[in-house]
Amino acid sequence: MLRWFFVLAHRVAEKKEKRDITGEFRKLTETDHLSPEQVSNFQQARLFEMLDYARRKIPYYAKLFTEHGFDPAERSIVHFQKLPFLTKGIIRQLGSETFCNSEYPLAPRKTGGSTGPKMMVYYDPKGLDITAAAHRRCLRWAGKKTGEKEVHFSSDLGVPIHPIDARREYWKCFSLNRENILINIYDQDKLRAIHERLRRIKPVLVQGFPSMAYLLAQYAEKLPPGERARFRIYEATGETLYHFQRKKIEETFHCKVFDRWGNAEFGATAHECKKHSGLHIFSDLVYIESIKDEESGGMPELVVTGLTNRGMPLVRYRTGDLGDITWEPCGCGLPYPRIINLQGRIHDLIPLEEGKVMSTELLLDIMDRCGGMDDFQVAEIGDRIQIHVLPDRECTLEKLQDMQNRFVKLSQIRTKKLDIVTVPKLQLTSAGKFRYRTEPLQCDTLKVRLATEYGNICEQP
Repeated sequence: MLRWFFVLAHRVAEKKEKRDITGEFRKLTETDHLSPEQVSNFQQARLFEMLDYARRKIPYYAKLFTEHGFDPAERSIVHFQKLPFLTKGIIRQLGSETFCNSEYPLAPRKTGGSTGPKMMVYYDPKGLDITAAAHRRCLRWAGKKTGEKEVHFSSDLGVPIHPIDARREYWKCFSLNRENILINIYDQDKLRAIHERLRRIKPVLVQGFPSMAYLLAQYAEKLPPGERARFRIYEATGETLYHFQRKKIEETFHCKVFDRWGNAEFGATAHECKKHSGLHIFSDLVYIESIKDEESGGMPELVVTGLTNRGMPLVRYRTGDLGDITWEPCGCGLPYPRIINLQGRIHDLIPLEEGKVMSTELLLDIMDRCGGMDDFQVAEIGDRIQIHVLPDRECTLEKLQDMQNRFVKLSQIRTKKLDIVTVPKLQLTSAGKFRYRTEPLQCDTLKVRLATEYGNICEQP
């Protein structure tokens, strides 16, 4: 009975916000019951409809299609797959507005993740509703019903929230029957507090970084079985989910772990079914290719074309994440192809001191709030932690010092020094992937701009 109260509360909230997430969710549910052939036909119809729209409404694509002799009206997948790839670098160079249709009221979203510096993407109102509906689809596939209690792990940035934003988040969580648990550092005291709160809340589903749940499971497994938190579902987001993490989380909490794949550019785009044999692609929302070329290092990179966001259409966009696609039928009966061997979305844990660690996802949020940088990486060298900052045009010494102060305050480090180092470029792995953990720079090669009580603010010549 209580669940239906929250179902009703969510409908009221939707109406108040003038959104139609429930209507879009019903459409997605209907697609789940089509045959693979019907889904493929539906996807191709949407693909060429979006390509025609992009040609008519976005000058960038009109010029690109003309230069490459591509006409969406021909409905040729072969010709479509000869179009050049779109990258985050191209969008940053030309500006996100180059790819937007300003006829719509646009909602901004900021990218992050494992593939390089952030950028802004924009959604039209319907596209935004569809991304929210896709999130609901993920939870439905995992076995959670609308209105059942859920907990989300979120970053604690240590800064006050504007009262308007705080009220909005409160009512959003109320209508979804959701509680947010804010996290910064992970030590035994923090893990104990999180675990006790989960025991008190008794959620059906917990969602967050698998690295966090793994640490929590390591803490909980030392407790008597009757004193451990219980929930049915753990939804892994934002990071690569490894087999050893899945095994530990499931065994400790007696839950089922589900993985999803997505990003700010497209929202949730693939999710595991109950067979856990790959992630089913949301073929009604995206067209995904797995390509190998010199830029991907011969590895299978996932390239995505969005089918629903008319505010900012993205065509053949390189995600930087790696994975293969199989069209072999799945025993669950869903009509979608699957991503297998998924790699990417890597956020590491930073060892601090005295058993404390911090996720680079939290550090990403802290750095983003400070401003003055395009992106960063973290390294360790002896008793020092280095944050390598790729500065933007508005970077100042004061902003760099603010980054240092915020990090030290949130991480509560006492024995290690923290150096902020501005660099001309960030480091990539041998496979061309971006990771937030990187190799340190030798201190004697850096120019010290300011020495503080916490460490140095330097630049790499």
